[in-house]
Amino acid sequence: MPEQWMSVRVGAVAMNGKKSGKLDERLLLLYERADAAFEQGDWDYTINVCESLLVRVPAALEVRQLLRKAQKGRFGDGRPSRFTLFVRAGSLVRLWWLARNDPERCLVEAESLLSRHPYQPRVHRLLGECAFDLGDLSTAAFSFAEWQKQEPDRLAAHLALVGVLLSVGCAVEAIAAAEVGVNRFPDSVELRQLLKNASVALSMEEGSWNVSGDFRNKLAVRPDE
Repeated sequence: MPEQWMSVRVGAVAMNGKKSGKLDERLLLLYERADAAFEQGDWDYTINVCESLLVRVPAALEVRQLLRKAQKGRFGDGRPSRFTLFVRAGSLVRLWWLARNDPERCLVEAESLLSRHPYQPRVHRLLGECAFDLGDLSTAAFSFAEWQKQEPDRLAAHLALVGVLLSVGCAVEAIAAAEVGVNRFPDSVELRQLLKNASVALSMEEGSWNVSGDFRNKLAVRPDE
């Protein structure tokens, strides 16, 4: 898949409404139990419940966030060995195929892989791309943030994160992410353009067009980090 995947697709996909991630009362009770188990360090129970909930409500971001924390808690802070990377490479071939042919199934199998190693950047990337294609931009933003965190030296990860944040109207967060990217890739025309777009979006949100002052100065305003 091309490195500039998101930069050429942001704004090109017409969203058919935001995916609902709301849990009904029964599922919310299960989530609360999983959250309590997480606080007690019961990673396996938390992971099993969250995976089950996401099969029913894939766009439930709070569930995916809890799942990711439990996955990392069980795995610990570390990196995969060459052997585990080799095994995972075989699984990635199927995941790439699912991303193109069955993105909903790809979400499920991506989480299964992340349960074995939550620091695998390619899986986070595929999960984000599938969520984006399915109209679940919140999950896409969460997944691209994880991808960018694991591969900070990959330009595509920064472009994807900033692009999807702009798509969901998070101008402040998009500016912050774009500035991180520009600091690492100062020659990136795409990131600088996204930063400009985010600055314009923020100014429009705040109604600053009605405030006196120079147009260029307004675009130069950045939120405090």
